[in-house]
Amino acid sequence: MKSKTEAKNTAKKETATKTATPPKALPAGLHKKRGVWVFSTGEPITHAQMERNRRSIQRERENRWMGKPRRAHILLPEDLLRDIDALVGPRGRSAFLLETARNEVRRRRLLQFLQSDEPAWNERDHPELAAGAGKWVRKLRTET
Repeated sequence: MKSKTEAKNTAKKETATKTATPPKALPAGLHKKRGVWVFSTGEPITHAQMERNRRSIQRERENRWMGKPRRAHILLPEDLLRDIDALVGPRGRSAFLLETARNEVRRRRLLQFLQSDEPAWNERDHPELAAGAGKWVRKLRTET
């Protein structure tokens, strides 16, 4: 008869060695296509549904890479708000402002760098090129 510790260790080993098995009865419409699980109802999807799905996926990706978004209360002149709505619609304001702000931050950082005395290239960071770029390229070509 096994002790409690032996039984526990055996149970852990058994669960550790089990692999995921596909479900025995798949829900209707669920199948694997090129290694990805796909759900299909056989009905065409409308443009509005596709846009909602695209935005949802985009939000998920942004949240994953940027972290959870935080609210920021901003005031915009009415004429600017009308122009933004004319371009992207009232439901696209946040995405538009996010993209615009990111582009402006990127642009200003680049301008700061270009106006600074900091060199773009530092030879200490690239010792492989000390003997010359041509020699380094030839070495790479012989390795492959």
